[in-house]
Amino acid sequence: MSSSSLYVVFTQDVPQVASKNTLKRVRRGYFSNYLMPQGFAKMATPNLLEKLKVKIEGQKNEALMAQATLSEQAKKLLGKVIKLQAKASPKGTLFRAVSEKSLVEAIKAQIEVDVEKSQLKFEPIKKIGNHSVIVKFGEHEVKVTVEVEAKG
Repeated sequence: MSSSSLYVVFTQDVPQVASKNTLKRVRRGYFSNYLMPQGFAKMATPNLLEKLKVKIEGQKNEALMAQATLSEQAKKLLGKVIKLQAKASPKGTLFRAVSEKSLVEAIKAQIEVDVEKSQLKFEPIKKIGNHSVIVKFGEHEVKVTVEVEAKG
């Protein structure tokens, strides 16, 4: 590019141009007539670049901490058995399948790990007995056993 361009740091996502906190070279006119007046970008000064670098490092550290927390939660669940009680027929068929909500609540109550419905992967549980449930924590998947007993 010629001298009619400059480096800017985007303060917001601009579709098909750049995402927030991205350093990019753009035409001077595009910056002064559109990006700057709309508040989409600021001129890349040494001070702003240093702030951006610190911010990106902080985000990386937060991501690593979040990953470590997910890993810790996965370790807490490893090899655990979740016990549930449900009404069942004499043949062992449940009157109502075990819901994701009841599993989430049981995991929180019995193992003290917060999970969301979207993290659970399992076939509908419709009989008493032991069943496998996969709980996803980012890249980690943990297999837990759900032991369903007939409610007296």
